[in-house]
Amino acid sequence: MTSVVAALAMLALVSCTPEPQQPGMAILDRAASAEDEVPAFVDLKGKDPSTVRLAADHGGFRFYLARPAQEAGFCLIQVAEAGKDRWGSACTTDGKPVLTTNLLGFGSEAAVVADGEDTGDLVGQGYALIQDNILIRR
Repeated sequence: MTSVVAALAMLALVSCTPEPQQPGMAILDRAASAEDEVPAFVDLKGKDPSTVRLAADHGGFRFYLARPAQEAGFCLIQVAEAGKDRWGSACTTDGKPVLTTNLLGFGSEAAVVADGEDTGDLVGQGYALIQDNILIRR
């Protein structure tokens, strides 16, 4: 009997856990253009290709933002310019408003923040804003 009660309590907890909300990111809500297409060598596995948007050109790289394919969150895709087949990506799928990751070719890091998030702590840690949602620290 105790195990039945425990199982029902666990089921109640799981069913009451709210789904993570999609962090706001206006750039992902705008209509796509030809400029938003990533090169053919970039693997978009785990990302929703219809949401990919070019966010910034900086330091010899193009930075794209996208939504994950099935979860709440966002992704950063970094592609080297000038025809180099170098790229990397990272996603957050927990619905949280901040993603930090290492960057290709910079020996540095990027932080991606949802719209309206306070970037003061990141700036205090040496990050610099290169686009409304992307900060870089070298």
